[in-house]
Amino acid sequence: MLVFFLLVTLVSVAVLTTSFFVITTGIIRDNSRRLLVDLIRQIASDTDDLFAEARETLDMVANDPKIQQVLRAPLPRPVSARYSQELEVDIQLSFVQSYRKDLFGIYVIWANGAAFKSNFFSGREGDWTGSPWYARILASQGPLWLAPHPGAFTVRTVDQPIITCGLSITDKASGRSLGVALVDVEVRTIEGLLRGYLDDRGS
Repeated sequence: MLVFFLLVTLVSVAVLTTSFFVITTGIIRDNSRRLLVDLIRQIASDTDDLFAEARETLDMVANDPKIQQVLRAPLPRPVSARYSQELEVDIQLSFVQSYRKDLFGIYVIWANGAAFKSNFFSGREGDWTGSPWYARILASQGPLWLAPHPGAFTVRTVDQPIITCGLSITDKASGRSLGVALVDVEVRTIEGLLRGYLDDRGS
């Protein structure tokens, strides 16, 4: 009898322990799955917000009346006037970027090759209107995202990976193309969004 009751007890404990383990494992797995789905949704939402901010900035710059006026007029001939104009537009772009902390840079490329920038990096030499990315942006019907590339197109950086969004600037008065506007986002900014939600063990 003692052996029988001992066996019944051991079997009952084994069944209860196994059942508890299976049920608990399922609950933990379901909770973890829900947590990860919510986490991924939040990361995706933050990334969407970053890209939406870049697109909104492009629209703001491309449709700015002052910038349109500058791009509509011929390039000033005196060097001093050209420098003054460049400085004025650079300051305006810097002001816009001051409210867009996650953007690496904002640039405007004039149809005649002149360039304006929002950051302090020195400009690269070259005729940007002949670049493949310039032609692709002009041909696009809206904002065009360009795959990660080393460094900015128009200013000298340390060649860190950058994603660029470009938009053709259309003259509101005549409908002709005045140039393109660019917004740069560093890849590490997006990586920072991921690190903000995942610890060192997360992937």
